[in-house]
Amino acid sequence: AFEACKRNIKLNGSLACSKVEAQLADARVYMLTHQKEFDV
Repeated sequence: AFEACKRNIKLNGSLACSKVEAQLADARVYMLTHQKEFDV
């Protein structure tokens, strides 16, 4: 899944590359521990 995320970010162009970073972490845990960074 990590490699697929990296591929999708690259396919979306330089704007996405500057805003998004693929990581090997649990997204749910990250979003719960950094709630002020997300508007979901």
